Amino acid sequence: MLNRHILFYIGDLGGGGAERVMLNLLQNLDRNKYQLTLLLHSEKGAFYKKIPSDIQKVIVCWKTGKIHFLYRIYQLGNAIKKLNPDLVVSFRTASNIAVSRAKFLTRFRAGIILREGTNTISWLKIKTKSFFLPIRKLEVKIFYSLADKIIANSDGIKNDLVINFKINSNIIHTIYNPIDFEGITKAIRQSDNSPYTKQEHEKIILAIGRLDPPKAYQDMISAFSIIRSVIPSRLLILGQGSLESEIREQIKKSQVEDFVKLHGFVNNPWVYLVNADVFLSTSHWEGFPNALIEAMACGVPPVATDCDFGPREIIHDGIDGFLTPVGDIKYIADRVIELLQDDELRSRLAENAKNRVHAFEISTIIQEYETLFDEVLLSSSKRDETSLAY
Repeated sequence: MLNRHILFYIGDLGGGGAERVMLNLLQNLDRNKYQLTLLLHSEKGAFYKKIPSDIQKVIVCWKTGKIHFLYRIYQLGNAIKKLNPDLVVSFRTASNIAVSRAKFLTRFRAGIILREGTNTISWLKIKTKSFFLPIRKLEVKIFYSLADKIIANSDGIKNDLVINFKINSNIIHTIYNPIDFEGITKAIRQSDNSPYTKQEHEKIILAIGRLDPPKAYQDMISAFSIIRSVIPSRLLILGQGSLESEIREQIKKSQVEDFVKLHGFVNNPWVYLVNADVFLSTSHWEGFPNALIEAMACGVPPVATDCDFGPREIIHDGIDGFLTPVGDIKYIADRVIELLQDDELRSRLAENAKNRVHAFEISTIIQEYETLFDEVLLSSSKRDETSLAY
């Protein structure tokens, strides 16, 4: 099965976790087996310039507004027909629904795999008015069920799709997000200096993620106010998003503006990680947090909320990090303080964290993706042969 044509589809290559996973796949899939094309709606995004040069990029500009809804779906389907791939692999919930609609309406021949990395039920609740929620749930059920396979990036995501959307579990496969240890090491070596100056006796707490509601930065700022009252420390937050102004306002109201820094999106977060003392995540929901496993790969012990989904599949509480109840500000602060005050504990958890995440090494995860791709490609070929016979 040589040089089968796989089309990857996502709206844009912004700086999020799904985009990073897609970029890792584009960089590492076997070119002796696959011809790769990337379909986007925009050239914008932090990762766009990192797309490998051998990959064909196709931009389909969408018109905005509800009146153009069906036109956009037909436009997407016709673009896929023209490119004539053997397999379409879609990332992100909105893109997944769009590509399934396009296949239903335009009947392009390629098989489809939907990769879901979001707590879908929680995502719908913040994106949809309560009256329309049952309709949106039905929409996900119908269009996700049209896929040949669905990739969930955690068992929690898989269970969410089965329980809340009644999707057949047999078409859903859990494949965790990959870690490129070699790439991280190279990125760290390429930077000669730490991006920040660490004061004597000062501890650094690092957070990475979009400045959006699921990350619950309001809890993080509240917890840091407690931590700072006990231990000289700074909180560095890497990421950009819709809530930046609200977060800045809370930082000011909490009177910690001298000790909290919003760095925005950074291309090389690992040089921040290797100099951090603790990684902190206060999310109310997740899919499978890339930043968490990357922090552990850099030997930074994590404190993360035991939210749906992901952290409990990564962290063994008290062994390679700490899990905390969601929204429990005092408990979160206490666990961070415990780590910062106990050098031996912090060192032990850091070493265990590095060992834990070797299970997500990129070569292992890429092989899992390729195995699933080959399965769907073989099944699609048999369908095509059957159709020709008739």
